[in-house]
Amino acid sequence: MKAARVAAVAVLPFLGGCEADFLGIGMRDFEGVYSYAGTVDDALGDVVIGGFVITRQRHDHAEVTIDWSYLDQGVEVVSIATELPATAELWADGRIRFDFEGDLVTNGRVVRFRLEHDGELRAGTMTGYWRLSTGLPTDDSGTFTARRER
Repeated sequence: MKAARVAAVAVLPFLGGCEADFLGIGMRDFEGVYSYAGTVDDALGDVVIGGFVITRQRHDHAEVTIDWSYLDQGVEVVSIATELPATAELWADGRIRFDFEGDLVTNGRVVRFRLEHDGELRAGTMTGYWRLSTGLPTDDSGTFTARRER
């Protein structure tokens, strides 16, 4: 019996680095600092870059902050940096969803925005879709890849 306990305890450190279970609650470990890059649908040469941090994971939610920029042919046209965290929804199969809302200043006027992300975490890399809604005639969207740095 004692040998079985020792073997189980010896395996636990190896499971800690795995995304299969977070603290024995059937949830992946989403926490970390991620570098971020993505594409913009129907806008050849436009990209999104930045990073986000996921902290305080508890069961099916966590806090997330983001530093996000939209570049049009290499020129920054939108920059979003959050001061307060948003809540991310988490699923045991690796899916994640988080949104940010706030005000952007564009062409001298304030525009309300919503930046949405739907992704999936696999082996330290998150992939998914983003959408920026501003209430202006067009919304922007695309895909993203975020790699966990630590």
